[in-house]
Amino acid sequence: MKTYFILTTLFLLSFPQIYVNASKILVFSPTISRSHMISNARIADTLAADGHNVTLVEVEFIELVGELNASKHANTLLVPGRFMNLDGFNVSALAKMSFLDVELTTQFIFGSILQTKFNEACERFLIASEKLFDRLRAENFEVIMTEQLNFCGTGVGHLLGIPTHILISSCPIQEHVASILGLSNPSSYIPSLFDSDLSDKMSIYQRMTNLIRQLVGYVYTIYGIDPLTQIFRKHYGSTFPDLRDIVAESPFVFVNVDELVDFPRPIFSNIVYIGGLGISEENKNKNGKNELQEPFNKEMSKGKKGIIFFSMGTIMQTKDMDENFRRNVLKAFSQLPDYHFIMKISKDDTLTLNITKSVKNVFVTEWAPQNAILKHPRLKLFITHGGYNSIMESARAGIPLIAMGFFADQYRNARVAERNGWALPFDKKLLLGGSDEFKESILKVIESQSYMESAKRTQRLVLNKPFSAEERLLRSIRFLELGSGKLPELLPESRNMGMITLYNLDIAVLIFISLTLILALFVIIFRILLQFLAHKGSIIVNTIRAVFFSGGGIRSDNEYKKRD
Repeated sequence: MKTYFILTTLFLLSFPQIYVNASKILVFSPTISRSHMISNARIADTLAADGHNVTLVEVEFIELVGELNASKHANTLLVPGRFMNLDGFNVSALAKMSFLDVELTTQFIFGSILQTKFNEACERFLIASEKLFDRLRAENFEVIMTEQLNFCGTGVGHLLGIPTHILISSCPIQEHVASILGLSNPSSYIPSLFDSDLSDKMSIYQRMTNLIRQLVGYVYTIYGIDPLTQIFRKHYGSTFPDLRDIVAESPFVFVNVDELVDFPRPIFSNIVYIGGLGISEENKNKNGKNELQEPFNKEMSKGKKGIIFFSMGTIMQTKDMDENFRRNVLKAFSQLPDYHFIMKISKDDTLTLNITKSVKNVFVTEWAPQNAILKHPRLKLFITHGGYNSIMESARAGIPLIAMGFFADQYRNARVAERNGWALPFDKKLLLGGSDEFKESILKVIESQSYMESAKRTQRLVLNKPFSAEERLLRSIRFLELGSGKLPELLPESRNMGMITLYNLDIAVLIFISLTLILALFVIIFRILLQFLAHKGSIIVNTIRAVFFSGGGIRSDNEYKKRD
């Protein structure tokens, strides 16, 4: 027994030595939106809590740095400068456009402009940050983690001499990411992320539409990357590598999505889903319980039949939304007096504020502790814009949804939840003409037990997976240390293939040519045979005539001539 104790102790003491080395990690986070900043901060905090030396670098693109304070454990380096010029491109215009029937070409132009804006912001950041780069270079980071929407961080990582690049996908895997990784992305059952309001069961017309959207989404994104490579070469020499090649060498791709809250799709072994990371730790008091502060605790006690929460996220401002939309939303709420509504609105939304003065069952607020509200037992429904963070928080809370998408992957996210029975997508344009359909949709979800049952099923599955998002992230990084920052064993050859080779289009062409030649050969042989029979086969023809038309016997040609 004593020997066993000694051996066990020695094993436990020696085991951590395999994993004791902490990595020095830089998480590059352009302030594209608050949700992106929160997600990146969650990754940084999770790694820092595991003993890694993590620095979160927030570069001011759109949101102001320092306002959110998203990270609680990692070293945070704020880089102010308003590097992104938003002239001619603003959220207000995006909100107004989302209520119109916009052509695909317009969406393509809009996306292309956004990529150009990102690239310009990156270049301004590069020009202004030489001293910052010297400081970061001296830190000798081992790993850089950066997002997929723009590869500015990818180039910065190479510039700083950081040996290991890890890609973070802030949303379901986009078309350009799949292409760079050599990952199959079938348009027949994987809806595009490019403003696609489709599920994974499509008609032939929808499959054609989805194929076009996938191609458009790929083109405007990938051709935003190539100019960015040229920007780095312009400032740091023509030998600067293609950003696509750097991304393709990523030993891991962390996808900030839960596979149970996405359409099933093929992936590689080095693609790791970490959706829901850090959500469970938010809004907890000192006793580890989710607790609402006033006035929200009081508001959650109102409503005879329960609470309905309304929030359109942090990017879209309600003050920029169509006036009829807001009026009809509130009209529908007022017609459901047995429910109390908590409505998150934007600052300066005076119209909504004025209307709600006469609507007794609506409480408006500029900020709400969303995660804690979703976990409250009196909440019956969440009306959301369909951003992935909101979808994920709802899944973990077991709350059904009505989702009204505005742009990007929001329509698609709603279809994911609808597919699994716990959401009802709603076309927000219907609220321009009246409130009846919206009211009926609310009643349909809250009065049908199936939506709540499906939401609770999703919650059970998400919360009880074999490995949590935290475990997947931390184990992957520790495993990467064993490979000295490289895992070529997990990188498929498909990332080095062009489209022709990857999809065997060259073989298809060869088969087509071969079949064409064989068919042509058969045609030639058949024609020769017919000619041969025409000239040399008169005996056979005469025999057939004799047997079938003369009643027996074989006659000579002269006899046939006489008969004729």
